[in-house]
Amino acid sequence: MGRPRTELLVALPIVASLAIGCAGAPRKDEARGNDPHVECDARLAQLTAQQEADRARLERDARASREEADLLRRDLQRRHDELVAARERAAAQEEALEAALGAIRRNHEELAALRDRGADTEVAAAAELLRQKDEQLRLLRHRLAEAQGGGVTPLPDNGSVKLASMDLEVPVATVDGEPFSRREFCEYLYRDLGTPGLLELFVNRALVVREARRRGIEVNDVECAVWVEEQRVEHVREAGTLEAFRKKIAEGGFNEDAWAARLRYQARPTLLLRRLVELERTTPEGREAFEARLREEYQRTYSERVRAGHIFIRAERGASDAEVEAAHKVALYALEQVKRGVPFADVARRLSQDAETKPLGGTLGTFDRGRFARTPELNTAFFTLPVGEVSQPIRTPLGFHVVLVEDRTPPARPFDEAVKRELANRLSKQPPSDAEMEALVGRLRARAHVVRTLTFD
Repeated sequence: MGRPRTELLVALPIVASLAIGCAGAPRKDEARGNDPHVECDARLAQLTAQQEADRARLERDARASREEADLLRRDLQRRHDELVAARERAAAQEEALEAALGAIRRNHEELAALRDRGADTEVAAAAELLRQKDEQLRLLRHRLAEAQGGGVTPLPDNGSVKLASMDLEVPVATVDGEPFSRREFCEYLYRDLGTPGLLELFVNRALVVREARRRGIEVNDVECAVWVEEQRVEHVREAGTLEAFRKKIAEGGFNEDAWAARLRYQARPTLLLRRLVELERTTPEGREAFEARLREEYQRTYSERVRAGHIFIRAERGASDAEVEAAHKVALYALEQVKRGVPFADVARRLSQDAETKPLGGTLGTFDRGRFARTPELNTAFFTLPVGEVSQPIRTPLGFHVVLVEDRTPPARPFDEAVKRELANRLSKQPPSDAEMEALVGRLRARAHVVRTLTFD
């Protein structure tokens, strides 16, 4: 850092005293031809130069210290901003978590009520809804912990194949001492399992990775490890137990290590695709896909409500053609009776096979789009059929429905800019929809010139 500033301050009086001493020095040396003033001036110039050098060095050190302090302040401000943003995300996710908990509690209550009534079909639907909500809750908890600074440990490498450095001559197995190489195994996979459909998936993956590289998008190992663990937890939950999950993947020829390695291979392109979709939302094509998703979310959140009823004739999946035809004829007969002027409720009490609504004249009460979300055929009828009009028989996996819409209430809020901003903020915290990702891959394929040379000789 050079001399301390105090050293320079000490040097100043020395120079001054030297100057004074030189001015008042006796001139006895003049007789010998030596001029003492010359020597004093030389010494003074030397000390002055040293002082200037010290001052310059101190100024350089001070400037470097200021720059270092400025860098530290900027880094501190950046860390502060990141902390504030993380806290805001955590607060928003805590709010969403509380909402999800409330939804799950309501779903548990509805499920219990349905079980008490013995409505097996509705219980299955409610159980599926409950599973979906529970999974959403798990994801919220995970993201909340991540936002609050919880560390995520990358999954260990269990000897998975590193394709970038694959040596095709390394043996994959030996039989009675005879080795079989990776090259032979790859040839088996290509000839025995390769399909044109798999080639299309591979091309899609390559297009996504290439586009992400072109745009400078990267994902790190921790993000990949989190995604893999999320997939594992989701599959275990779907299977019901860890043992059931292991049994399920074993049926597909996997053990846990191989299954996790496959997910690790899928993680990076999947996450890159999500990032690309988020960037594409600033383009006209991406905005169009996101607008469609916004409208779906709007209909789910602020759906209009209808009061409706149905006449249900059972013809479940797996019924014979004769049984389906007979059920269809009964549904047509019910429709004919209503059109002739017989009250809809009377026909429902006489012909409907919905044990819950039959005594009520077929009424389903007032509901939004969420109630029949798993039967889009019915949802379409309930929310497009004119009020007071009776539908033709509608086929669903359970049977035939003749629908009457008695009243329709508009959405609680209009689909305006404020609602769009609210929904966009909510959806930005969720992964892109399948429709958005498929649309992006379709655009990448449309821009690329793909020549398929795969042959099966």
